[in-house]
Amino acid sequence: MTEREINLYKQCTVCTGCGRCRGGQPAYAILTQSRIRKEQAPVYPKLAGYIAVADIGTTTIAMVLRSLSDGTEAARYVRVNPQRSFGSDVLSRIRAAADDGIGSEMQRQVVTVLEEGLQSFQAAGVLIRGLYIACNTTMLYLLMGYAAGELGRAPFLASHLCEVRMEVAGIQTVILPGVSAFVGGDIMAGMYSVSMQEAGKPVMLIDLGTNGEIALGNRDKILTTATAAGPAFEGGTTAGLFGSDMFRLTAVAVRAGLLDETGCMQEPYFEAGIVLEGVRITQKDVRQLQLAKAAVCAGITVLCSAYGLGDLSQLERVYLAGGFGGYLDVGAAVAIGVLPKQLAGKTMAAGNTALEGAFAYGRDSILGRKAGMQQLSERAGYRNLAMQPDFNELYIACMNLEAQEV
Repeated sequence: MTEREINLYKQCTVCTGCGRCRGGQPAYAILTQSRIRKEQAPVYPKLAGYIAVADIGTTTIAMVLRSLSDGTEAARYVRVNPQRSFGSDVLSRIRAAADDGIGSEMQRQVVTVLEEGLQSFQAAGVLIRGLYIACNTTMLYLLMGYAAGELGRAPFLASHLCEVRMEVAGIQTVILPGVSAFVGGDIMAGMYSVSMQEAGKPVMLIDLGTNGEIALGNRDKILTTATAAGPAFEGGTTAGLFGSDMFRLTAVAVRAGLLDETGCMQEPYFEAGIVLEGVRITQKDVRQLQLAKAAVCAGITVLCSAYGLGDLSQLERVYLAGGFGGYLDVGAAVAIGVLPKQLAGKTMAAGNTALEGAFAYGRDSILGRKAGMQQLSERAGYRNLAMQPDFNELYIACMNLEAQEV
């Protein structure tokens, strides 16, 4: 790990469970998440025991043990998803899982990580009252051993989206339901964490990663979508540069006139690239970023239109989730057109909403409250951007590196 990365993690106020800090313990943003839930500190009933929650990501498996009495974090267990040996992306793993032997091995690998995590928590002698898991739809299929082929071919249907109950290491376990092949239980947990199902005015959740999932809604109506953002949001363009930094430095370059609004580098930088803050950014890096940001911006526009949101002022709040969202400079994102201008003052980083939502759902379930995650899943609609007639035109229009209005 470089000195620059170490310094970045020292500044973390929201732990996303990414595992990059190699055992470090950034402050878990209990207060931040409290603001997300109710804009004030939550009132926890005095309950004995703990809840374990897990976010099974394509890259990382993050597990957290939290107290039922006050919500504080007691322990954390983070591991790289061992399925990476069969491919770094979900499509590669779907193809690999077509071999029954490999599919069984991928299932075993993740179950083993979950068991190890729970055993590390149990070593402290605490009472664990349940494990609640949030994951994308592909990770759900691979964990349960479902035939995943349908997720990798058109029309990309998902037959298994319901809540699953099972046992892991003797602990009662719940896997949260999903919405579609591209919007899984991790996004459902995110919606639950920001109380979308209870909101009066519409709120938006944007989870930024290799895939950009977007949810929009309130207690009356919820719509979701997903768009292929590519590697830019994961820092996969420039070595050693996280996606959030890439957006910030690109905004700096635009303001300085080193990049024009089309993303073209001015001479003499076109061939060699631009060095900003000790990092070289190439023309290819900028093009990758443009593809990612155009996909998200166009997705936001299409979803708002499908929802019937005529004016973005009707949105009460926008939450940015995931490892990227936790560090995003909102001003920079608006300046280069990732987010529409109207959302600048409404947007906040929400950290790992998958883990937070899984905890909130588990706590509500143990309290006997009408949590309704399955009903929320069934009520949430999905829009396939590829089927929207104006998406391609919007996508091209959103390529420019300039602030936009929707």
